[in-house]
Amino acid sequence: MTSILKVSTIQTTAGGAPTAADLGLNVTGSVLQVVRTGWSDYTTTSSTSYVNTGKSATITPTSVNSKVLILLTFGYYASNGISDYIISTFLRNGTDIGQGSYPSMMLNRLGYTDSNYTQTVTGSLYDSPATTSTVVYDWYVKTSGGSSVTYSDSRMANSITLMEIAG
Repeated sequence: MTSILKVSTIQTTAGGAPTAADLGLNVTGSVLQVVRTGWSDYTTTSSTSYVNTGKSATITPTSVNSKVLILLTFGYYASNGISDYIISTFLRNGTDIGQGSYPSMMLNRLGYTDSNYTQTVTGSLYDSPATTSTVVYDWYVKTSGGSSVTYSDSRMANSITLMEIAG
């Protein structure tokens, strides 16, 4: 059975027009939208300076008060004896949103004694873009010591997920 409710006006008990918050919409902390991008290619680096991975995700916030939670998941592979860190950061529309010279995501030492070590790595970052224009988050990586490591192993899940959080 289908029902239809038709009204001319909805008012609060005080007689005013209800806000989105009155209706339980866009309440601070609510997830407003989710964007996910994934890939399956195999990519390596030995750079000790940040390099653009070519992986990015784009979101258009609905409010200047919104926050964006960035979730990163990727496969990491290191050969026997490699003890480098893989370090990640994100650029928002070309601006590093890390904390100055401190990387936004420093990941654990991997592959030190294990032969052909593979692991799924996750990280997160919380951003305040303060705009309703399109925002592009580009993922950059580097190694701590210059060993060749795979930061996008095709055998693992690789993705960037953006969640707009009502502010």
